[in-house]
Amino acid sequence: MPDRTLFRSGRETAADTADLAQRADDLQAITDSLLASTDKLLAGLTDVAGSTSAAEADLNKGAEGSLPEQTVTVDQIKTSATPAPTEPPADSVVSGETTPEPTAAPTEAPQPDNSGTGETINVTMNGTAQTMDLVQCLAMVAQNELGPNAPAEAYKAQCVATHCWILSQSGYPSVLGAEPGAAALAAAQEVAHVLVTYNGQVCFTPYFASASTGTASAAEVWGNDRAWLQAVDSPYDQSVSSHWNTNGNSSGTARFSRQTLQDRIRDVMDIDLSGVDPNSWFTIQSANQYGWVAKIQVGPDAGAGTVSGRWFRENLLARQSVDGRSLRSQCFTVSYNADLDCFIFDVYGYGHGCGMSQWGAIGYARNGWGYQDILTHYFVGTTITTY
Repeated sequence: MPDRTLFRSGRETAADTADLAQRADDLQAITDSLLASTDKLLAGLTDVAGSTSAAEADLNKGAEGSLPEQTVTVDQIKTSATPAPTEPPADSVVSGETTPEPTAAPTEAPQPDNSGTGETINVTMNGTAQTMDLVQCLAMVAQNELGPNAPAEAYKAQCVATHCWILSQSGYPSVLGAEPGAAALAAAQEVAHVLVTYNGQVCFTPYFASASTGTASAAEVWGNDRAWLQAVDSPYDQSVSSHWNTNGNSSGTARFSRQTLQDRIRDVMDIDLSGVDPNSWFTIQSANQYGWVAKIQVGPDAGAGTVSGRWFRENLLARQSVDGRSLRSQCFTVSYNADLDCFIFDVYGYGHGCGMSQWGAIGYARNGWGYQDILTHYFVGTTITTY
């Protein structure tokens, strides 16, 4: 007669094994979700523009936000210049595709020192939603964005752009900061009450790492126009930027396998390119004078396959290069290399391309421009307003 105890134990062991396998799958799904959320958070921030030794993992795509309407006036800022500190909402959701609610354990932000003005600002600093001293916040972001050795006028331009960008978003916009040095603190202290305005309202002031020889307009990046976000010259990026040009012939970041893209295009766009000459897969339909791609056709059907340059870069090609990365900007040309059976992209600049180029600001500052000149150059037709 079989041993029922052993029989039950075997069944229980099998059940336990299945349960453990399910738990492992659940944990992997949670891990994947956390990694995806982290990627989204990083995608909303800028790369370390002043650091020539920045690792690839430290670089991301640019402060974008949600291209909000202008609703914050200078008068509103004046009347609330020193708000009482408030507790951030427990379930704070940051607006905009590039500033999602953090899901990983938040990091503790450095405490403000005594160099501030007493004015505060609501941000999610390094993953923690909080009300911070304004000067300390701006200095931390400037230090993180431009590194420790940027010119004073570039720090000031970064502080003002950061301030306006935060004010133009709702909730507690996400930023990254580093412990500021004396230069960043001095810059933040000097310009804490300076804003970029247009018709009396605070401007949305996006920034990014580096341009090609010029920038892109809001319409070319987001599909919606803003009078002060137009394409302008940015001549110094080439000589000062650490990631100005990426070419697929020498960098896996800009090289994409034909089979990988064929599968990706089929899965994401429902376009089957099997049997189609790879030389006809991609047709740039419109690009501005500096090379930033506004529209690109994927496949032979312009009606079904025309997408924005931004979507092409940030969605279709996301993590698809031979080294698992994406294009560094939407300023590119593309060709097919039959010997490698790969698409070779020639990419210029780093980031979304609209607003202030951080390497460009550094270049202008090194050539004698003041922060007001830098800001009114990159944000066309604006006024520098002190409150």
